[in-house]
Amino acid sequence: CFVHLKSNDAPGYALYEAFASGVPIIVSQLFVNHTRFTDLFIDGETCLIFGKDAVAWHEGRASDEPKEVFDGVVSEIRGYIKRLADPDENYRIGINGLFKWRELTRWTSKKRDDFAGYLRQNNLL
Repeated sequence: CFVHLKSNDAPGYALYEAFASGVPIIVSQLFVNHTRFTDLFIDGETCLIFGKDAVAWHEGRASDEPKEVFDGVVSEIRGYIKRLADPDENYRIGINGLFKWRELTRWTSKKRDDFAGYLRQNNLL
């Protein structure tokens, strides 16, 4: 699996490579909140999302957060890694992520036409 610990980052090559390879992904709720890619990061289907109870604490510096929050997040990630040790579950999450990623990133004639319309609307074409 791929554990993505960043919370203030746009999805990039590492995540896309994991999706494209069918590797199950573990991301934080804060990352999903910041990217707003809820159509791609679907908990329990296309990925596993940790830290749902820790979002409120992530306001200042990490050193200001209670140790219990860190301990809980680490425990949750370990539980997800253990869950993905099951080959069937590992495959299910990874393949669901792959197909959802492909669906959302595949260039289609509709996307081409919508993009051309956007460019025309903004006098860029």
